[in-house]
Amino acid sequence: MWLHYNLLQPPPHPSDSIIHHSSEQYRSMGTTYSQSDEEEHIPDREPEDIILETKSILMTRLPKELVDIIVEEAEFWLSATSEHDYGRGSPFVVENGPNDPVPFDRQRCCAITPEMSTMIPHKFLGIRRVKFTISSHDQGWGGESNLKGQYEGSWTWFEARIVRALPEKLEAEGITSPEPYLVRDLDMGTKNWSETIKNPYATKDGTGSKDPQVINGTGDTWTIRRNLRANNKFRKRVVVWSWDDELEANEERKLNGQGIGQGAGFVEALGKDDRIAVMARARYPGWMNFVESVTIEVFYSI
Repeated sequence: MWLHYNLLQPPPHPSDSIIHHSSEQYRSMGTTYSQSDEEEHIPDREPEDIILETKSILMTRLPKELVDIIVEEAEFWLSATSEHDYGRGSPFVVENGPNDPVPFDRQRCCAITPEMSTMIPHKFLGIRRVKFTISSHDQGWGGESNLKGQYEGSWTWFEARIVRALPEKLEAEGITSPEPYLVRDLDMGTKNWSETIKNPYATKDGTGSKDPQVINGTGDTWTIRRNLRANNKFRKRVVVWSWDDELEANEERKLNGQGIGQGAGFVEALGKDDRIAVMARARYPGWMNFVESVTIEVFYSI
């Protein structure tokens, strides 16, 4: 099931972000060499070549199915990174919005990646992990006096959405649904319609949760994290979601205690033509979300 929204203003274009491809996972898995050993014995090779060569060597003694399991269990993966840096002097700012669920719009989209097939430079078997690194803070005041911890009653937070292009066949036939759609790359004059993907663990009307930050009522979001309540200093926090995450009970308690949401179903739902969007949220008069930077790192197997 998918939900469709109209993008009134374009999100940051993928070309505005910085894409890096990393061999960090490979370095963490291998033997530690001295610099002289590396210069003398290890030729310059791409990380993906190292992984493929390792799999090839293992398959001389083991069946391919077992080799694939070994490589996955060892998390012998590559990664690609999309960075969106606004800076402390000119942060991305979102003020309080309506209490009702909000559509996908440019005013709240603080980061969006290219399609996975563009962000990842070669053929991949699957996406295994997504790491969000967000530096942000709220307006620095507010909240009730009887709240427990640093996150309960925090009304600035971040959500992740999966943006997927519609098949060309649907575009050619014309869109007749009464629901508005999300238009990708509107600033470039293209007419490539897209849609946001439903969170499989969320109900469309938001029932079953007392906290609108869990799913915000629309069912197409995953809460990444909250800001510290009433704190005006930029803080960088990391949230990691994996393809095999399972839904834990009482997400509201985890949000209140640790300030982080659950990513169950998010990584598993990502496909090669999908993009990851991060939405900055604020609710109630006076609440503001200041975003210094957002980094989205995607780990994948080949």
